[in-house]
Amino acid sequence: MGESILAHKPWHFLFIIFFFLTLAYSSYALVQVTPALSNLTICSGNTFSVNITTSGVSNIYGFQFDLRYNSSVLSVVSVRQGNFLSNTTAYNTSWISPNLATAGLIANAACSRTGSGTVASPTSGSFAVITFSLKSGISYPATSTFVLGNLKLADINNNHLNNASQNGQLRVPYCPCTNGQTRSCTTGNGCAGTQTCTGGVWGNCISSLNYCDSDCDGDSECFSGTCPSCQCYGYASRDCTTTEGCPGRQNCTGGVWDTICTLRYYYCDNDCNGVKETCSNYSCRVCNCTSGTTNSSGCVQLGVCSGSLKSCSNGVWSVCSKLPGVESCNGLDDDCDGSVDEVCNCTSGATRSCGSDVGECVAGTQTCVNGNWGSCTGSVGPVSEVCNNKDDDCDGSVDEGLTNSSGC
Repeated sequence: MGESILAHKPWHFLFIIFFFLTLAYSSYALVQVTPALSNLTICSGNTFSVNITTSGVSNIYGFQFDLRYNSSVLSVVSVRQGNFLSNTTAYNTSWISPNLATAGLIANAACSRTGSGTVASPTSGSFAVITFSLKSGISYPATSTFVLGNLKLADINNNHLNNASQNGQLRVPYCPCTNGQTRSCTTGNGCAGTQTCTGGVWGNCISSLNYCDSDCDGDSECFSGTCPSCQCYGYASRDCTTTEGCPGRQNCTGGVWDTICTLRYYYCDNDCNGVKETCSNYSCRVCNCTSGTTNSSGCVQLGVCSGSLKSCSNGVWSVCSKLPGVESCNGLDDDCDGSVDEVCNCTSGATRSCGSDVGECVAGTQTCVNGNWGSCTGSVGPVSEVCNNKDDDCDGSVDEGLTNSSGC
């Protein structure tokens, strides 16, 4: 009594030591289907992939697994090695392709390092990548679970490693479209287009319209014709030089520069000679006439004003060369009113007889001075009748009224 059990049974002691040594070199690994849940809107013929991944373990030397799936929904396209034990410069690997003979089962997919070595394996990564194709003629929604089985992990000493698994699931609620189906759409530029379904997926929106600035206004739009090559856009303008050599502006019309350079400011005839020669930023002076020319307009052409003209000098008309004056009783129309000496009693210098030449009277002469008749000069006028047998009073009778008493 009181003796140790281990003393009588030393093999029990060795077993316990081996058990704990095994635990000390074992690791706990999680192997899972990634993604755990897939909700996809795909159609028959479309493919998708799942990864068999691990995490939380070190120094894995090899692995093996089975995967069950719904064969009425899915077909296996390929099973390829993941990146977890891929070949490196440190060690090589041997990938064993799975057995796909049984529908719904991917059996005995395996991989192991070859040769010996102490290089540590990664702690996480993908064991395998499995690509499936969605079968035709299925009903929607379609589902498939992915169940891991026959899972084995081993370290470099071929010790089995503890592991846990996490299964996955696929759900396909509906198929977006059927191959060859088309529908109307709008491109990112806003143009009307058409989408075509290929492999259950709507393709890009394709438009037969060009997206360009068809009217060269600076804004692009959907256009059914060939896009023009715009020299300019909108209401743009640019500096130019006119044919006269003055600053001008060229305007954009319908995407093309105008052929005419429009005068920007003013082109002036500063000396009013009828020829413009000066570019100016200011308004041109007003020329009333062309220098060196004459004109009778506005000038009276009667009397002494006949032939009167205005002359233009530096763009300004002079006064008329002949202007109406004061009527001077000179036999001329001095005031250019069409009448000669209309305010005169006579014409200056003119003469006329004056007085009487009857009997003993002698007629004299009057001279016109400044439109008026002067005094009568050189005349002999009548005197009282005397008895001398003469007509002294120039009345046509001789010694009339005289009596015998006066000696007649």
